[in-house]
Amino acid sequence: MGKPEPVRNNLAAVSLHAVNAGRVALACFAIQYLQSDNTMNLFPSDYNRSKSSFIPEHQKQQRGFTLLELLTVIAVIGILASLLMPAVASVRNRAHGAACLSNVRQIALAGYLYAIDHDRYVGWSPGTDRKELLFPYLETGRSNQDTEGDQIWHCPLNQQRDREASYGFNTNLNWRPLDSIRNPSRTVALADAGIGDERQPTLATHLMPPSRETSAGIGRPNPRHSLGGRPAVNVGFVDGHARRTEVAPPFYPGLPGEWTGNGITDPAHSDYMDEMWGGL
Repeated sequence: MGKPEPVRNNLAAVSLHAVNAGRVALACFAIQYLQSDNTMNLFPSDYNRSKSSFIPEHQKQQRGFTLLELLTVIAVIGILASLLMPAVASVRNRAHGAACLSNVRQIALAGYLYAIDHDRYVGWSPGTDRKELLFPYLETGRSNQDTEGDQIWHCPLNQQRDREASYGFNTNLNWRPLDSIRNPSRTVALADAGIGDERQPTLATHLMPPSRETSAGIGRPNPRHSLGGRPAVNVGFVDGHARRTEVAPPFYPGLPGEWTGNGITDPAHSDYMDEMWGGL
């Protein structure tokens, strides 16, 4: 006696459903495989090796970048460069400022050693050059005309050495007896220079004290640097030390072009500004 008809029909329906489901799964798997750039590890190794025989020759070539991808990469590089450039410039300026401060310190120390050896501070007079007098101590830059090479006399931030001096000496110390300088550690010996009252460049290697009024060839502190975001110069002192100093009292009352001297040289006067310049 055979099985009832309803049972046989149900088994046939289940079998057909299973076959269809398997076909769909196999088709999806095959599509996913063909779209993949890598060999699926689920296949036997010998099948993986023979996979390339089923792929058209033009699909075997390595895929390159599209124009959109290249433009995206270029845009990202441009954005990164725009973000990095200010930081790189800032680091470079700080490095140049540190090198300048080192220069000023060495020149100030050479001036102090000269003063000890000769009992007076180094000075200038016609036919006499401070660079020449300090050459035995620094062994660089024999004269003002000697501007070749990377000398201690060159501030790295001075971009026009043929028109602008890098450093200038305090004119109040010109041939000054060392024992007459009351406070060597607080008296300016030299600083960034090469600028006049009209902010014009000058090759004069001197600095006028704040009291000195405008005149031809005058030299003022040149604010090539900054301190806390404010204009500053590197200053060397008579005792040989150096530090970065803001262009503000008590060092200097104002920037070139803003301060043009007041003519007051009496320390007892309320507007006396030459405190750090060894006023006579």
